Formats: sequence, structure tokens, C-alpha cells
Amino acid sequence: MKFILLGNDLFGENLFKGFSQQGHECIQVISKPKNLMPVGHFGLQNLAKSEGLNFLEVDNINDQEFERQLKNIDFDFIVSSWPSILGPNIINLSKLGIIGTHPSPLPLGKGRHPLHWLIYMGFSDFFLTFFQMNSRIDAGDIIHQEKFELAENPTINDVLTKLNQAGYKGAYEIGNKLNQNDFLLSVAQSKLDSPYYRARTIHDLYIDFRSSAISICNLVNSYSLPFHCAKIVIAKSEIPIESCKILPNNTNDRYIPPGYVVKVDHFIMIVKSYDSLIQLTATYNISTLINQGDYIHPPSFYITKSSK
Repeated sequence: MKFILLGNDLFGENLFKGFSQQGHECIQVISKPKNLMPVGHFGLQNLAKSEGLNFLEVDNINDQEFERQLKNIDFDFIVSSWPSILGPNIINLSKLGIIGTHPSPLPLGKGRHPLHWLIYMGFSDFFLTFFQMNSRIDAGDIIHQEKFELAENPTINDVLTKLNQAGYKGAYEIGNKLNQNDFLLSVAQSKLDSPYYRARTIHDLYIDFRSSAISICNLVNSYSLPFHCAKIVIAKSEIPIESCKILPNNTNDRYIPPGYVVKVDHFIMIVKSYDSLIQLTATYNISTLINQGDYIHPPSFYITKSSK
């Protein structure tokens, strides 16, 4: 069968490999222009060049001009890891429909930034759901689910590495089923009353040392590089934090108040959280910004002062 690939990153490349190794022919690769790509994405033009595939950059996937172009292509299905919503004008053009992907066990975890949320909430078991896209967000019938597990407290990069592998495995499995059936087997999602995740904002990235050590480390892990990093707000500075480690407690540490800076050494600081000392590594030398014995107040303290 012939398919079109919508994607911008290594995950999209793995979808391509899975379907192609089952004998399905990719006839068009589509990515966003580089200036519109999400963080950490690079486009699939190199994949298209190395495989001799047609390549197209599209600003607005629901644009009428792009719709006209799709109508002139003979294809059976679309595989999508597109980072924005596809309209019904695009969804209805595919003979077998559009195979969408979402990194949660749908219907749980619908909505925006699920991996960041799940890492922050302490998950170590993850799912990649392949589903038949329809006009409702993350609501289509489920085609296949791949489960993958990591050690406790994974970083976003740990999860993305496993997600890429799950993308290949799932695409390979679905490609095999298509060879047997010539149509997409799917089942309706269960009717769980599960909330849609909201989009994360810059305010979700600010570290508050009144929080537990594990919640702070989970926050850091959920937005570590190449993402924008969790941040410590102090005075007029926002310090990106790339890693976090919970330190063993001794009896006297319980009496240290949250936000107290125990040690600063170039890129590294040790600060008391609600329940433990934590070691934080910044993306640059912070020794001129923070000193041993300083207090780091809750983020609202600095934000309120700067707005006056």
C-alpha cells in the first residue's frame, strides 16, 4: 500500500522504517518549515533525500492549497505525528484514514504535552497509542498500543529514546496487519471520564522549593535539554536547571528551611526542598548569582516584585 508520512523528527523516521519494512511504499514526506518546528525537531528532508522520496514543507496542514495537492496524489493512508490538529478536510481525503499517534494509553492522557505531564507526575511506564484520527482530539478508534517501561525518575530524553523504538515496533506491527487485511482493524476507545491535559506554560517550569524533592526532580527531568529546562527564579534572573539529584538526609537537615542554599560550586548548587536536600546543576556558572547562605524565595516573590 502507498502512504504519506507527516512528521518532523526521529520518531517520524521510525514510523517510516516500520511501515516500509512491511513492504508499504512511502510516496510523500511532509514536514513543517524549520522556523515552525517544535523544540528538538529537525524535519525529515534528509530522510526523504536518502530514500529518494518526494518532500514538501507545509506551514498550515489545513490550508486549501495543501488540500488540493493531496487530492492529486494517489495514496491509501496517511501516518501522522504532526504537532497540530488536522482538520476534517484533510482527514477525509485518505482512503483508509489517517493513523495518528499519541504518547499515552488513550483514552487516558489526552491533550497537550502528555510526556512532560507524565514524567512530572512520576510515571515510569508509558504507552504509545496508534489510533484512527477523527474530528475530535485524540478520540479516534484505537488501532494498536505499545507499552514501554523505564527505570524510576526518567528524563524526557530517556522517554523519547524508548518512544522512538515503540514507534518503529508499532508501525511494523500495523504494517503487518495491513498486509493481511487490506484495512485498519480498530476498536472504539472506552468511555472513561478522563480530562484533557492542558498545554504547559513557562509558569509550570518555575521551581518552588516548598515542594518535595521528588516533585522538583520530576519537574527538572520533564523539561531537561534539549527542551527549555525547569528554572530557578532569583532577583531578575531565570536560571535553567538541567539535572537534579536527591541527597541523603541526616537528622539536622530537617531543620533547614526550604529554599536555603547550602552550597554553590560553579554550575552546581545544593538547596533544601520541603523534605530533603537536592543537588541542582545549572546550564551555566551561577557562582556570581547565588551564594551559600542565600534564600531562594518562591517564584511569586520575584515575579510580583518585578511587575511593580
